[in-house]
Amino acid sequence: MVAPVSDFETSSSYLTALIRGLNTLGRFEAVVAQCPPDAVAMLRAPRAQSWWPSAPAMGGIRAISAVGGSR
Repeated sequence: MVAPVSDFETSSSYLTALIRGLNTLGRFEAVVAQCPPDAVAMLRAPRAQSWWPSAPAMGGIRAISAVGGSR
């Protein structure tokens, strides 16, 4: 059973750094391909808002997990 996730927000600054890391690893497009639409919007335009709700952030985290780390 998966524990419920508390509501949280993710800053656009954090997302920008995360995207930079994914690009450095060559994983950004693979992660985006695994994301639900709200997470795609967040990753494609992280500065569209200062803070993002937990739902798209969790979608991005699940996609990163599915794609995996550097190989």
